[in-house]
Amino acid sequence: MFGSLVSKERAIEQKVVAAQVAIKNGRCAFGPNQKNIFKELSDLNIGSAAETWPLLLELLEEVSSKDHVENELPIVSVQSPGGSEIFVFLWQSQRLKNRVRLEFSLLNENFCYHSIEIMKK
Repeated sequence: MFGSLVSKERAIEQKVVAAQVAIKNGRCAFGPNQKNIFKELSDLNIGSAAETWPLLLELLEEVSSKDHVENELPIVSVQSPGGSEIFVFLWQSQRLKNRVRLEFSLLNENFCYHSIEIMKK
């Protein structure tokens, strides 16, 4: 039991690192629900893709496996490229000074941004 928990946490941490590497290397894209994505970014006063990727890198630096929303993994969605898993994290963001829910997927070492939501109290 303990070994599987550690390996699951390690796998989640590896996904976060892979997401960071993909963004740093320019292998990133917006998910299929772009209308909602752009509204979410607008709500955060993000006006361009050039501002989006640095923000996502900062947010990914904040998360850890303990922030992973366990009961939602794996989500395999028709909205995710190639039916890849969507990873969901929920945490108190220092950068955004709010509780945040972030969703992304990875496919062939590419980061796909799905959603960022500021959780209302």
